[in-house]
Amino acid sequence: MTTGTSRLLALLVLVFASAGCSDTVDPFLDVDRDYTLFGFLDTDTDMQMIRVIPLRRRVDIPPSEPLDATVTLTDLTTGGTITLRDSLVVLSDTLTGINQPTNILIADFRPQMGHTYEIVVQGPEGKRSSARTTVPSDIRPQIGAERFGSGIFNAITQPVSWPGVRREPFRVEVWYRVSPATDGGSFRNVFIDYGNETGRFENGAWVVEANYTRDRQDVAEFLQVGTLPRLYGVGMKLTYVSEDWVPPGGIFDMNALIQPGTFSNVEGGFGFFGSVAQ
Repeated sequence: MTTGTSRLLALLVLVFASAGCSDTVDPFLDVDRDYTLFGFLDTDTDMQMIRVIPLRRRVDIPPSEPLDATVTLTDLTTGGTITLRDSLVVLSDTLTGINQPTNILIADFRPQMGHTYEIVVQGPEGKRSSARTTVPSDIRPQIGAERFGSGIFNAITQPVSWPGVRREPFRVEVWYRVSPATDGGSFRNVFIDYGNETGRFENGAWVVEANYTRDRQDVAEFLQVGTLPRLYGVGMKLTYVSEDWVPPGGIFDMNALIQPGTFSNVEGGFGFFGSVAQ
């Protein structure tokens, strides 16, 4: 018998003992938890959205109503605080088909790299839940020399190192600013998703090998042009997450992570609050 099962059984015995002959059971005995938070801060957008769910004693779908709480977000690095605005939306469960109203709290700002933020949900009667996250610091890539292959493919590649990236990034994109016309003119940005499987760890950095020969053909096919486009610029974008996303022990064990509270960093509540940087 697991510890969680033993604790649940002990709570049930306590409920029945205190209820006497009552046939009702109240499963919400953990009064130290008030809200569930889900969301993350993203440095790539000017609008941040966090879902807030009050811990209720009923399992049916609650009516649509504003959140009876004040939600603030404080930049602990600078001391600045903003109040998030409430937005009622309806989310559809793809498995059950049930539409459920929920509160999405919105803040119009862009988080700063390297800063630590604290979100606080303050409700009536002293109800309070909070969480913190530190946005990943800015990382400047180191660009290596071009490599000219040999043989039938003769690929041109170039290594780009990202020092300080200790785990596989969430996504790597290479973008090309090109003109469909060979004589120049208006340009378009074409993004190629490298995923996170094309890199490698090397000397304390995450290294991505940009493959210009392969990408050139992909760009031409995307633009649906017979001739090779004129290149104006090329760049690489790395998306990486904060330390909050790392599971206990650093292992993504689904059997462990599905246990309530295992992957939660919310004080006085449930859920997850992290950050993402580009």
